Amino acid sequence: MQQSKLLQFAEVCLSTYYAEFKLLLDDAQNKKITTSDFIKKYPMFEHVWADLKEVEAVGVSFGDDELLFIVFLIFAENKKLMFQVNWSGEEENGDIVKFIKQILELRNIAGFEWDTEEFNASLDLKKIGRGDYIPILFKAVDQKLQKIGCRLAFFCMGDKSYNFTVLNEADFNKVHRLAWACYGIYGVDSMNEYEDRREEMMKE
Repeated sequence: MQQSKLLQFAEVCLSTYYAEFKLLLDDAQNKKITTSDFIKKYPMFEHVWADLKEVEAVGVSFGDDELLFIVFLIFAENKKLMFQVNWSGEEENGDIVKFIKQILELRNIAGFEWDTEEFNASLDLKKIGRGDYIPILFKAVDQKLQKIGCRLAFFCMGDKSYNFTVLNEADFNKVHRLAWACYGIYGVDSMNEYEDRREEMMKE
């Protein structure tokens, strides 16, 4: 079930890169390919793949679901179609909007306008606690994106970070609230549903 749902999201998120991703996934699942050959073919995995193989060597086996999860995240970030931001804040002021503009450019979507200084001036930043700025920013950005027929989509995985992409409304609706195990695809206004669902899962 996890594979089918994650692949469903991957197809929407990666768009024209999905076929390339599936070929990469086939190689990742091929037990005959050596680590050096895999890294040579896919240098984006240079700092990850050898570590995974070392872990496997001491008796920990990565199943297809875990492998798919790792391969998808690295591939999507490499193609600049998904970015990660820590819950506590941006590394540099304006990072989130910069990332969003990159995604929109790759998807050939125009019309998004944003002024970070103007947005910050509308807030009383001294009264905003650590970690509170990011959700406020995401909500405001999502409202702007809706004006050009797009939405922010978050790949929630239970950690203290935001993994996000931008999708047009039709694609967003295809994957919105898609959930399995501890993972889920949610929007700005529905992420609290993920937190509620995760809390229930932890009680089980």
